[in-house]
Amino acid sequence: MNDPGSNYFDLVSPAHLMLVHASPDTPPLNVLIDDQQVNSDAEPLAYQSRFPYFSVPGAALQIDLETASNGETILTRMQQFQPDQYYTLFVSNMRDQIEFVALEDDLTGVPNGAKIRLVHLSPDAMAIKAVVQNSAGVDVDVPDWDLLEFKQSSEFIELTADNYVFYISEANGGGLLLTAATVPLVTGKFYTLYVRGSVHAEGEQGIGLTLILNR
Repeated sequence: MNDPGSNYFDLVSPAHLMLVHASPDTPPLNVLIDDQQVNSDAEPLAYQSRFPYFSVPGAALQIDLETASNGETILTRMQQFQPDQYYTLFVSNMRDQIEFVALEDDLTGVPNGAKIRLVHLSPDAMAIKAVVQNSAGVDVDVPDWDLLEFKQSSEFIELTADNYVFYISEANGGGLLLTAATVPLVTGKFYTLYVRGSVHAEGEQGIGLTLILNR
C-alpha cells in the first residue's frame, strides 16, 4: 500500500500511523480518517493484515471503521497524534465490543541487537506471560513479559540477533497457550509480537501469534 496520507492531508509536520486488524470475528474494513478513505476498495484491512506506516497530520483526527462489504460504520474514535511520532493502532476485541488499542512506537536510535515488544490482544485469554529461549536453548531475560493483561503491551526490549522460541502461557500458572518456534530477529530492526484470536475458536479465529516488523 502506498502512503495515502500525501493524497489527502497537509503534511507539513506529519505523524506516522500503522493500522493492524486484530479483531478475530470482524470482517474486512475500510478506514476513514477525517472522512477520507485511506485504502482502496480493492484493498480493505482484513484480519491479521496491516497497513504499514503512512503519514497523517500531527493533530486530533477522527478515525472511522466501515465494513468493506456494505459500508456499515462499526467504530468511530477521535485520536490525538503528535508530529514526528510513530503509532500503531490495533483494531481489537470481538466485533460486538470492537475498540482501538493505540500504542506509541519508540523507534529512536539504532539498537546493537534487535528490539521487540509483546502485546496481548486475545479478547478471552487470561493474563499472559512469556518465556523466550535463544538458539542454544537458554532462557533470556525479558523484563515486563511476565504479566500482561488484555490490551497491555510491554516496552521494546533489546535482544541479541538470533533465532528465538517464544512460549506464551497463562500468567496465573495455567497451561501453555502458544509456541512460536524459530523466529529470526535481525540486528537494527524493531518488531512487535502480538497474541491474537480467541481461545474458544478454531481455525483462523483461534488463538495465535503474529510478528510485525516495525522498522
